[in-house]
Amino acid sequence: MHRFRSFHEIFRQYIAEYEEYIQNFNVAKLHEVNSQGDDFEACLLKEFDYLPKVAKPDFILDNFRSSLQSCPVPSDDPVLRGQILSLKVKLGAQSILAASTMPKVPLSQQELADTVSSLVQSQRRQEAQLNALFSLVGNVEGLAAVVNACID
Repeated sequence: MHRFRSFHEIFRQYIAEYEEYIQNFNVAKLHEVNSQGDDFEACLLKEFDYLPKVAKPDFILDNFRSSLQSCPVPSDDPVLRGQILSLKVKLGAQSILAASTMPKVPLSQQELADTVSSLVQSQRRQEAQLNALFSLVGNVEGLAAVVNACID
């Protein structure tokens, strides 16, 4: 992080210098500093090649799963809100798939009867809630679209 901050400070100075030469119409100096742009690009590609990966949705989904689950949906930035809702939809789909492929757990007869009874009750309640919700929005993507529209 220290290397990037150092690079960023040098780059900011370069930009300030560049803008000054533009405002003063100093073409000779512009040609001098223009060649430094290639050096900055080479440095970025060599030392900070991981940065473009950090901004990709799959990187965030794979590495910040628990943070994404509890992350609030922002109301002030429509682009960020759409991206977070999209990631939450993908996370939900992955969780549903993972839950449906979990291995079976051996239970005794009494444990099985108690578990089934509890699950049936819970499933009926959740099914009623989901049916009511999906009758309004269609599916998870529709729900994300509704949330996005409501926040706008």
